[in-house]
Amino acid sequence: MDESKFLILKETSLRDFRGITREFTFSPGKNIISGRNGAGKTRFLTSHNWLLHGVDSLNKTAFGIRPIVNGVVVGDSPSSVESVYEVNGSEFRLERCYSEVWGLPRGVSVPVKISNKTTYRLNKKTVKTKNSFDSSVGDIISPVKFDTELFGRKTSYEMFKIVTDPLYFAKMDYLDRRKVFGQMEGVCIDTDTIIEAVGLSPFLENSSVNDKQDICTDRQKEITKKLAALKTVLEEHTVILKSANQKTTGPEDAKRKVKFAGSAVDTAVQGITDFKSGLETVKKLSNLNSKLLGLQKDFNNKKASALKDFNATCQSIESKINYLANLKEVLKGKEKILLAVQKQYANQRDHIAHLEASKPPDDKRLCFNCLKPLEESMIAKSGENFNLKRADDLRSANGDLAELEKSGTEAMNTRNEYKRMIDKTEKEIADLRMIEKPSILKIENPEEIFLLEKEIADLNTKNGEVEIPVELTSALDSAKIALKEAQAIEADVKAAETSRKRIDDVNESKKLLSKEFSGVQKILDLIDEYNNQVASQTETIVNGLIGNDVTVRMFKKQENGNSKPVCDILMHGKPYDDLSSGEKVLAGLHIINAMQNHFKLYPPVFIENAESISLIPQMNCQTFELHHVRLFKDKERKIPHGDLVQGSIDHLFVGDLSDDLTTDVLA
Repeated sequence: MDESKFLILKETSLRDFRGITREFTFSPGKNIISGRNGAGKTRFLTSHNWLLHGVDSLNKTAFGIRPIVNGVVVGDSPSSVESVYEVNGSEFRLERCYSEVWGLPRGVSVPVKISNKTTYRLNKKTVKTKNSFDSSVGDIISPVKFDTELFGRKTSYEMFKIVTDPLYFAKMDYLDRRKVFGQMEGVCIDTDTIIEAVGLSPFLENSSVNDKQDICTDRQKEITKKLAALKTVLEEHTVILKSANQKTTGPEDAKRKVKFAGSAVDTAVQGITDFKSGLETVKKLSNLNSKLLGLQKDFNNKKASALKDFNATCQSIESKINYLANLKEVLKGKEKILLAVQKQYANQRDHIAHLEASKPPDDKRLCFNCLKPLEESMIAKSGENFNLKRADDLRSANGDLAELEKSGTEAMNTRNEYKRMIDKTEKEIADLRMIEKPSILKIENPEEIFLLEKEIADLNTKNGEVEIPVELTSALDSAKIALKEAQAIEADVKAAETSRKRIDDVNESKKLLSKEFSGVQKILDLIDEYNNQVASQTETIVNGLIGNDVTVRMFKKQENGNSKPVCDILMHGKPYDDLSSGEKVLAGLHIINAMQNHFKLYPPVFIENAESISLIPQMNCQTFELHHVRLFKDKERKIPHGDLVQGSIDHLFVGDLSDDLTTDVLA
């Protein structure tokens, strides 16, 4: 089954698209468009790109669709592009229409764009969303079999550009170019044999070579980052260790210096204490301090006891308030019960009164219960039966009344009992609230303690005014300085011990990481060797598919002898970057021929600056050559030029240069 797909642009209609409103009909083979700068050749290419992909000739999505002169949009009609494509004999009509709404907001003198809208049509039927339209276009322009794994993040747009834009493939990242070449039809590399040959098989662990390379590269980055961090830690602790070693001979020496300095401080302090102990004020001060401690302890105990009792009273009040609230809630329920019993009692009294006042029917022939006619034998006893029935009802009713009266009495007694309990609890709460906060809790210190503290403060002042001999104070100051220095040395020694242990740990970690790095590098070296062999074989096969004029270099030798993966394009041995613009286009056309054969997709190819190419190769698809010339030397035919409308394409030629040309003057 032939899976080739040929796309032919048959006709295009532009309506106010970047200043052009024209209709075109094209040849399925070679089409030549000629015009001066600004005539509209690039705009014609942009219309094709915008219709299919929503981009201009530079693959940008943001560009001016409507013509703007001096900051003002020209015209107010929508801009649209409508084209008919033939795909393997079937026609598809695509249309993309862009419209804007302009206005003059308050305070603005120049019109501004308020909103815009783009509509899409497929075979003259409106497509609701851009995504649906793009999906339909993708189905039309994509190969019959689209290799999603090959492109990964790329879409049918990138693939379409590869087989239509002569300059696009060379601008791709070299890794993507290598990937495309490696998957071309006819490039059959026995990768399993190469993996075994270079000794890579034991390291793959069910991973692909590319995945393993990514894993190893990421791991090397992690190891490098960790080694850099360890280096910083090592430098910091080395400085600490060096500083400590300069100040002392070791931990025991540091401890000895601290102990000696501490003894000197104690001796100096004792000397001053002995001097002061001979003073009368010191002795008196000692006695007063002892007395003050006793008074403060006794006062604090009394204060704590009073606070405990007062808190207990407050808790009792709170407990009784809660108890009172519960009593009131119960009382409400009891009163409801009493009211219900009283109501039943009243209803029963009314019932008894009604029974007492009842009389038999005037007509003795009727039943006193249902008022229906009685039999002759029952008429004589009708009155007697009525009286007996009424007497029974009265006895029963009076019995029920007595029970209700008893229930009412009990309910009233219960209610009164709860009222008495409530009154009692409210009185207890009121009595508790009359208890005042103990006075001992209102004072910070009693006067006795206050006076004693003042006396002690006065004695301290007098004691402080006593002049201590200079030799005693100097000895104390010197001892304190020596102690501080010794303690600092001891701290440095402890830090040095920590640093020494940390340095050993860091060196061990560095050793393990370096070993792992070397192992990972060994795998990467094997992967490089694998890639070089695959690239070498791929390069040979790909160059056979492209042709003799253009070659591909898949790896490049470096000065150190290693091979660097590349994907350089050369033309007659000349690097792509050194080619002229025309040579770059020519090289791209050779690659497009190979790519179209690979993807089996043959869409139209637009060749800009075609006048710079001496000989365009035979293409297997429809072509559009954009020429910036006014004269074709083929058959010495001069192309006439009349007065042209500004911004219009000068001429469109449909046909092959070897045939008689038909000229469509666009101006």
